[in-house]
Amino acid sequence: MLSDLKSGLGLWGPVLVYMALIFYTSSRPSLPLFRDTPDYLLHLGGYFVLGLLAVRAFGRGLPPREGSGAYLLGPVFALLYAVTDEWHQSFVPGREASWLDLLADGIGASLAAAIVSLRWWGAAVERRGVEKVVKS
Repeated sequence: MLSDLKSGLGLWGPVLVYMALIFYTSSRPSLPLFRDTPDYLLHLGGYFVLGLLAVRAFGRGLPPREGSGAYLLGPVFALLYAVTDEWHQSFVPGREASWLDLLADGIGASLAAAIVSLRWWGAAVERRGVEKVVKS
């Protein structure tokens, strides 16, 4: 039981910490460090990381376990959090909610899942050959 708790914290702890970081940065009227960076790149990059962490957590590690649904659940989870983040930003002075930001968030999270998927699919092809991977 203790090992399950440690495993769960090891998988979901980084997700929760990163979500808290997103919440904190969303609470700031502006981010001076990133003043010259286009907003959509910050959203795309930020939710790429959250998507990657969520795929890892839902898949119980990297590569995700087969049948875990991590490639779908990770980006959906990140996008649902993005919706709450945009809503939260609508209450922060100097910030506003934006559908374009939400779109960039979804693209970033989906891109993370796609890259992870292609990375391990490519490794499986190298190990077993394309015919065996396609059949499985």
